[in-house]
Amino acid sequence: MEPLQLLETKVLTALVTKFPHLPLMGIAMCPLSDNIPGVVAEWDELRNSRSLAPFRQFGVAGHVDKNMDVYHQVNRMACIREKRLLKGMQLYHLRAPGGDWASQWAEQRVKAELGDLTMKVKKTWEYAFWEMLKGTLTVAQDDVQFVVDYGIATSHKPTAATLWSDTANADPIANIRAWKKLITQDSGEQPTDLFVSSTVMGYLVDNAKVRELMRQQYGRQMAEEGRIVKLGGLNVVEYDNGYVPDGGSYTQFVPDDHVYIIGKGDRRSPEAGGKITNMLADIQQGSPEDVEAGGKPGLFSKSWTEKDPAGVQALVASSFLPVLKKPEAVVYAEVA
Repeated sequence: MEPLQLLETKVLTALVTKFPHLPLMGIAMCPLSDNIPGVVAEWDELRNSRSLAPFRQFGVAGHVDKNMDVYHQVNRMACIREKRLLKGMQLYHLRAPGGDWASQWAEQRVKAELGDLTMKVKKTWEYAFWEMLKGTLTVAQDDVQFVVDYGIATSHKPTAATLWSDTANADPIANIRAWKKLITQDSGEQPTDLFVSSTVMGYLVDNAKVRELMRQQYGRQMAEEGRIVKLGGLNVVEYDNGYVPDGGSYTQFVPDDHVYIIGKGDRRSPEAGGKITNMLADIQQGSPEDVEAGGKPGLFSKSWTEKDPAGVQALVASSFLPVLKKPEAVVYAEVA
């Protein structure tokens, strides 16, 4: 690649779309829809039929069934536009002819800055994904305010009768069975995954009832790894990734006082590559509001020169919204 090419809009856009997001479990397992022109997200909440097909006599016309219950949702997408100034001396080396070490160092530094900026955007996608599974995505900045209600019923936001932090008396196994049954009865989906923080994983490992149940089958695993990977027929996924808000402290996507149970179709653990395959949710990407994007949906990046302070501004932009199509296939439960 010629040094100057790195700063061209097409090259920048191609580069930022290829940065991996493997540490971000939500968007790693969630399909990305990048074929939606404009900045409006539309999706259907799907309610599967819960009845049986009636028996018929041979030679009789087929029974006329009603269509699925479908609730059409429309929301304006969220907008992100993040930029950084790549300082003049870095760009001097980047533009220097030949393949000297300074030019190579500058190119790697620019790529590192773009990678970090892209990860910041993708972490915002991740934040929005887990907020969606709580039931609402609420943004209350000074300059931007909006709320997206995903229609998760109050019954799917239960509280354990005895909190799991009470490891001597809590019964997580009974709770999990009840919450799995709730998902199955209301959505027709098979629950597959339980997401917990390391703190909640500690509650499970120390829980008297869990330890007794696991003693014969998984005692060696608990002793060697200090965690549980299966419980009550669910993949147990320990996830501590998070973010640092401006002026705040580290905040996990999966908090220390709640757990998520979802039915995502693929019964493999997300850690083993299991993805959402049953249309539970996806992340819709629209067109960045930028004339140079040409109306093309998806991540977008461009750059331009600044005279003082000297350098190049590099921008990463995204119009996106996570959408939840089967809200009854989610439980967000308070456990501590």
